[in-house]
Amino acid sequence: MAVVIGALRAPEMLARGGLTYEVAGPGGIVNALSLQFLGIHLSSVIGPLVAGQLLHGPGDGALFPGLAAAVIAGAIGVLRIPRRPVAAATGRHAEA
Repeated sequence: MAVVIGALRAPEMLARGGLTYEVAGPGGIVNALSLQFLGIHLSSVIGPLVAGQLLHGPGDGALFPGLAAAVIAGAIGVLRIPRRPVAAATGRHAEA
């Protein structure tokens, strides 16, 4: 099972790293990747803790609204990322 999960997550991690570079640019890539991995590891600790508390307290009916709230919060965070201008001829981002 771990091999299947790892094989499915490998393309996701590659795409995430490429997107991080596109958003942060060459000057901020180290900090951006550090924050990205910090977020991944924190969510792998905090997520199960929150889910366990929701299961123990209000019950499994509270998990779906909690998950929906987390997805909406993530979408809002992504939408707040400022856009960088794209050079027309190359399709690459213009360096600021």
